[in-house]
Amino acid sequence: MLSLLERLRWENQHDIHRREADVEAHIAHSAEEAIIEDEVAAEEWRVYSDGSAVEEGVGSLGGAAVLMGGEEEVMERRFYLGTRKEHTVYEGEIVGMILAVHLLREAGAGGTMALGVDNQAAIKATGAFNSQPGHYLMDLFHDDLRKLLPENDGRKLVIRWSPGHVDIPGNEAADKRAKEAARGESSAGPSLPLSLQSRLKLPTTLPISKSATRQHFQDKLKEEATQVMRASPRHTHLQSIDPSAPSKHYASITATLPRRRSSLLFQFRSAHTPLNKHLFRIARSQSAICPKCNDAQESVHHFLIKCPAYTRQRNLLRHKLGARANHVKNLLNDPKCVKPMLEFVARTRRLETVFGDVSPPKDKDEG
Repeated sequence: MLSLLERLRWENQHDIHRREADVEAHIAHSAEEAIIEDEVAAEEWRVYSDGSAVEEGVGSLGGAAVLMGGEEEVMERRFYLGTRKEHTVYEGEIVGMILAVHLLREAGAGGTMALGVDNQAAIKATGAFNSQPGHYLMDLFHDDLRKLLPENDGRKLVIRWSPGHVDIPGNEAADKRAKEAARGESSAGPSLPLSLQSRLKLPTTLPISKSATRQHFQDKLKEEATQVMRASPRHTHLQSIDPSAPSKHYASITATLPRRRSSLLFQFRSAHTPLNKHLFRIARSQSAICPKCNDAQESVHHFLIKCPAYTRQRNLLRHKLGARANHVKNLLNDPKCVKPMLEFVARTRRLETVFGDVSPPKDKDEG
């Protein structure tokens, strides 16, 4: 007597083997190879699906499928998913695949059939049984496949990669219909598969995607951070050092740096470091002049590039970095320059009373 878990495993394996017999997923090695495969393919019935997004307003998504007769569109179906706040393009791709299987069933397709999909991740997911974003849609696709291809029916479906924008007529037609769907032009409810119909025979409303919600939240945070940054009086200065700010670039630079070094780097980038020019501006120093050379204001640029009191330490920096050591932007924004810059700061001992030893940690290959 099999346990429930063992029975489920057996049923999944059984279904996998059956799917291998009547469903074949194939991804060409290149777009050129995919074009040739499409041109020489001999399946009796050919459908193409696509998911698309339009950026008008908040942005919206749709999925579509077309049944082709030669290079002519015979039948098509479209489904509007909603906004990009609620759904992903990947979901649109799978909805397109569901519509494609529905077209084959509606047309009474038999013999050999082909489904062209321009999203490789969606093709690979047809053979996956693990949970992932939008997997409930893939479950609906598998359910419809079982209806299209009953066991031991003799018919076969080939799911083939059909890259977009390479002049494959079926794919171009599907892309056009998917864009129409993304603009809200769904097919009439009764013409859609039951899985995409409501009880009132209208296009159903799909569950909101957790991935889309998370992505929208992250995008909103980035937008707010950008607005705050642009409103800052330090924005112009920081942009001269890192035009991408705010971005992940700074985080990638400081990922391996201890907090003390990261803090120092940020203060250098914002010109709020404890050098006399800044200290004088905030009434923490009686003079803005450099205490080492008494020749100029002690700015970040003066300290890193100009001050003659640190010529020996700077020569070591230039020996390691070459001409890159002559520009503040490189020293504070180039990942390959930041650690040598911190070594220079540590050798000058100018900021040791505030930050202590700021020598960067050695890389593993340096012992």
